[in-house]
Formats: sequence, C-alpha cells, structure tokens
Amino acid sequence: MSYDPATTGEAPISWGLGPPDEQRAADSLRELERSLGFGASDIGVATWLPDDPEALTVALLEDGRPFNGAFVPLVVHDPLLAERSYDAAEWAAELIRIEGGECLCITPFAEKGWVGDTPLSPRQWNHTAAMIERLDDLCRRYRLRPLVSDVIGDQEAREDGGLDPALPIHYVLDAGSFLPDGFVPARLVSPEKVEPDGSPLADRLRGLLRNRS
Repeated sequence: MSYDPATTGEAPISWGLGPPDEQRAADSLRELERSLGFGASDIGVATWLPDDPEALTVALLEDGRPFNGAFVPLVVHDPLLAERSYDAAEWAAELIRIEGGECLCITPFAEKGWVGDTPLSPRQWNHTAAMIERLDDLCRRYRLRPLVSDVIGDQEAREDGGLDPALPIHYVLDAGSFLPDGFVPARLVSPEKVEPDGSPLADRLRGLLRNRS
C-alpha cells in the first residue's frame, strides 16, 4: 500500500514552523542546525512492501517499478529499541539483497506525538551516531549502499548521503513493523549546532558525530 497521510489520517511528525525567513537567514549566519532523516515527502508516494520473501516478490512484480532498494523504518535514537531496529535492518538488508536492490535507506522513525523539532539529548545523539555506524557496517556486509539524509543547514554532511536521482527509491520495507506500532517518520535534530567558520564542510564536521563525551 502507499502511505498517504492525506487519506490515511496518519499525519507524520511535524517538526514545527521555523522563524520568518529574515530571522532564519540571520540565524544561519551564526550557527547551522544538523538534522538526520528523510521527510514524509520523501517517502509519501512509496509503496509499502510485505516482509515475507514470496509476498515481497509478488508485490514487486505487480507494481512493476524498478527495485533499487527501500526506505527502511528504524528507531535509531532510542537505546531501548536498538536491538529491535538492528534486527529489522538485518532482515531488510537480506530481503533487499535477495531481490537485487542496491540501497538501504536508513529512515528514522519515532513514536507518534514525539516533538520532532526538539533537539535530541547528547546521549540520544551519541546513540544515533553509534547506530548509524552499526548500520553502515551491516550494509557493507550485505554489499548494499547505505543512504541516510544527514543535513547541516542545506548541505549533506555525508559524501554519499541523501537520495541518488540515478537510483530512485519507490518502496518502503517496514521489516520491524514500526508503522503498525504507531511510529512515524521523523527528523532527528542534533543537540549541537555547527558554527560556520569559512572552512570546508568536511573539516567542520570531522568528529562531530563520533564525540562520545
């Protein structure tokens, strides 16, 4: 099925309205906000796939669009759900590999009602960083390309981050059954902001996610 908040009534998390454009522009000169995750608009027209191998194959044949990979809903900021999320990612990776896909789109989800424009705590952000590293390793093991939108200001922080126009993602694979359990797409906001100092973006980012203090 397609996930369409307009017809299902399942509104994705709102991460709030920003300040007026003039104020936002002034603020951006002082510091840049970092956020992790795909927006509801990125996955809004994607088809949701079953996690049974045979049913998945049938669904892909019926849909007919290329299978380059899938958005995989995962809760990466909550330590209590770490193993459930990792197991879900592993099952999704195996299914994507079997069907000939190339990409696993790490798609952060959170409980409905969670305030998505509030920065994570340092502990949650560090846990998120550790989870992304584990998921990168998992994708390497399955020979998949991990995709996750990690944005500072309006720039991708990861060299291979974000969606690749050459490999459009038409499907969502909820291997962890997060949607039936009331989880919705979320952007995770870093508790730290990056001070623009004129240096290259890669230099500004070095070590930011890996800080464990």
